[in-house]
Amino acid sequence: KPLGPLGCVHYAECSPRALATASIPLSLGPAYRPGPASVHIQVTRPCEIGGIDASAHMQKEAHRQARRLEARVNALLPSFAKDAQALWNAMGVHVPLGIDSRLRISPSHVVEGPAHDDGSSLTIPLGVRADLRIEPRQGERDDPGPIPPPRFEAELPPAVQLYVPIEVDVAGIDASLSRSVRDVSDAAAPQILSVRSQPDADGLRLLLSVKGYSCGTVAFRATPVFHEGSGRLRLFGVAPLSSEVARVKAIDPDLDLLRIARAVEARASIPLPVDPSTIPLGLERAVELLAPKQGPDVRLQVREASVRRVTVTPQGVAAIVHVQGQAHVVL
Repeated sequence: KPLGPLGCVHYAECSPRALATASIPLSLGPAYRPGPASVHIQVTRPCEIGGIDASAHMQKEAHRQARRLEARVNALLPSFAKDAQALWNAMGVHVPLGIDSRLRISPSHVVEGPAHDDGSSLTIPLGVRADLRIEPRQGERDDPGPIPPPRFEAELPPAVQLYVPIEVDVAGIDASLSRSVRDVSDAAAPQILSVRSQPDADGLRLLLSVKGYSCGTVAFRATPVFHEGSGRLRLFGVAPLSSEVARVKAIDPDLDLLRIARAVEARASIPLPVDPSTIPLGLERAVELLAPKQGPDVRLQVREASVRRVTVTPQGVAAIVHVQGQAHVVL
């Protein structure tokens, strides 16, 4: 320290040490950008000058420098909010499937997987959970609204996994079954005049009106399955309800319920309103519509599309088409 004519006088010295740590979370926050950066500087060895501890002053200055560095780093972090919102807005799309039907996509939320750093690039996997439904071709596209913050999931599917329900309501089931079983090939089986279906937890309950049987309908149980060869729903395990066997036998001993069941199982079919084989093409068309004109490059490769199962719902039946593929979004 300079002291007048004495010049610079060295009267004290210290050798402080500090530990600086900086980190940037490799995940997207609600604003769809990495970060924010966090910088901490901690004095690990104090400094005393002339018996006075200067560590507090040094720590205060270090804190100020850390905040300044955080602001500089955060200003350099890229934001994907515009591209993410553009994709989210495009998700409320209706894809035509044939003349009378469309595929409706309604996004629910965004999921984010663990980031991966290979040394040259950073990959942050994102996915969109959406409800897909095939419905009559009418109405306008949906507005998904503002994009919600991403939800973190430790594991995301390695490929696009879609389950598209193709639904047939009770009225459609009844009309199709009545038409297909009205003229059975088994001449020895009684003629079936009409079929009414009642979906429940155990499958389909079928109420058959049989020619010559004047005591109401006869109740059967059946399970709908998808028949790959015809592309239709067929009935499996058709059998009269156990309570019906004794009741019908007491009224009409000659009415052969087992023969009726075999005839129904052989002939009954329910056409689907949409051919499952058209789903991949519809989804590829959907991706073309989803991709914004000015925005990220979106590509989809569909590898598989098949009816995975048939479920009975309170409204009827639904053939669940499983679609698997690979999607890439390059921002």
